Amino acid sequence: MKKLSYLRVILAIALCLVFFAIFLHFSGKLTDTSAMQRVIMFEDGWDVQINDDYYINQTEEGLSDIMMRRFSEGDTLIISHELTLDTSQMAFPCVLVEMNRTYCTVYINGMEIYDSNYAWSDEAWSAPGFCFVDIPGKYYKGSVLRIEITALDGYVFRKPMPIMIGDGSDVFSTILHLFSFPLCTTIFLIMFGGIMLLLCLLLYPFYERINIVLYSALSMMLVGLWGTCDFHFATLAISPQAANAMQYTSLFAAIGVFYLIIDSLFNVSVKYVLKAVGWGLIVIAILSLILQSIQVINQSEFFFFYIILSVVALLILLVIDVRQLFIDRCTITVGINLVSLTTFVLCLDGSMIVTSYLTNSELGTNPILTRLFPMGAIIYILGQITNYILFMSQSLGRSTHNEQLAQIAYTDDLTRINNRASYAQKSMELDDKDEDYCIISFDMDGLKPINDRFGHFAGDKALSDFAMTLRTVFEGYYCARIGGDEFVVIMENADMATVATYVAKYNEAMGKLNAMEPDIKHRASYGYAFRDEMPPDKRTVHDTFLFADQRMYMRKEIQKKLDKEQAMKEEKQ
Repeated sequence: MKKLSYLRVILAIALCLVFFAIFLHFSGKLTDTSAMQRVIMFEDGWDVQINDDYYINQTEEGLSDIMMRRFSEGDTLIISHELTLDTSQMAFPCVLVEMNRTYCTVYINGMEIYDSNYAWSDEAWSAPGFCFVDIPGKYYKGSVLRIEITALDGYVFRKPMPIMIGDGSDVFSTILHLFSFPLCTTIFLIMFGGIMLLLCLLLYPFYERINIVLYSALSMMLVGLWGTCDFHFATLAISPQAANAMQYTSLFAAIGVFYLIIDSLFNVSVKYVLKAVGWGLIVIAILSLILQSIQVINQSEFFFFYIILSVVALLILLVIDVRQLFIDRCTITVGINLVSLTTFVLCLDGSMIVTSYLTNSELGTNPILTRLFPMGAIIYILGQITNYILFMSQSLGRSTHNEQLAQIAYTDDLTRINNRASYAQKSMELDDKDEDYCIISFDMDGLKPINDRFGHFAGDKALSDFAMTLRTVFEGYYCARIGGDEFVVIMENADMATVATYVAKYNEAMGKLNAMEPDIKHRASYGYAFRDEMPPDKRTVHDTFLFADQRMYMRKEIQKKLDKEQAMKEEKQ
């Protein structure tokens, strides 16, 4: 069994890697790489003014260092550059500027072509995002592009992108190409999380502990949404303000879901505290979204608080890692969940800290650290796919095992039809309904003489043959052996004519059985009753069966008299 589990893990990981490689391959085909050659990225030759300070002919690196400073509210950065291409040859010429809690005004040859001064409460406010500025008219080489950027709250969160100019479609394709790795990761997070969530909702009644998979699916979707907003992809489709609200709401809720995952996975001493914190963070995330939408608060003001909670969740995970992996020797599925979740939270925390608080240092511009989130997300996805495959295979195995146990518990060993326990369960189900049915009570005649004359083996065969006859004749209806030689058939949604037809088929089948084995007399008395012919206070399976059983014994007595008269005639002859 252990070898089989390891084989499942290896196959699941291999499948994940192949699937993700195919996804990345085809996602790379979605962008036009030649578009980058038609887009101008201003890297050198910038003239920069910050308040009263001037910097001439700055390189792209020097401009980034200047823009990454911690500005005070109201500081103005003015950058200018000479156009090096002819926009008259473009269908939709535009300039791309990355906004980081600023608003900007764009000029060409001193003429204002764009002003992004968003009002929020009583203060100017702008969310981070990509800003596409359409260039009206025709401007030729040598025209001067000037951008005035005003800091609103003193925060610039990451190294800004080079300012681009070109045709709108080419600029858009260039962004997709430059950010293809995080873009593919976030899309895959949302897609796979959505698929897992749908499967969880469909399978929720059938599997135990599926809430762990449900929380994992929610965490992937929420973090994927956060990633699309944090990398500004969402601003390509929605407004920066909406993207900013979605960014913080999804992040705050995702951290709450992390606590719920820890609570569901592990039996720790602070279990109820983790659950309370998890649901509390989700509720706060929703409330903060509502309050921001009515312009009461700014969600970004609570960002540091959530980073602390996320770091605390990471520390809890690390402690549990040590205990589960090295002390308690956890199972493979728990280990995969632990390692992937811990790695993901570590990379997520590292990405948030690096991009938010270390932008002034070389550490903040390190390409490895700025890709922490996508790398952690890939590990988490692979871990969840592997764990999901193992979870489903184990759950299906347990379900099959439970079905086998149920079949054993509700099947008669000798005749292989339903037994008395199954009949009791069926009775409760029918009593919960308000529908008519017919119960046919059977009692085999002459079983004792068969045992006495031919042995108990022949008696067992007679019982099995009779059960097989019932199952064949009354196919589609419920058949059960409820005693030694007592059987019952329940016909739902059947009228008197249908019952009479099936009883005639039964008599014909019994005649054929006796013709095949003339030495053994196969015969059974029967009687039937409908639920709706019972008094209103006795319309239960038990009372209906007693009435059918009463009719069966009346028929048995009549048959005994007939047999006795037949025997007397044979003696006289």
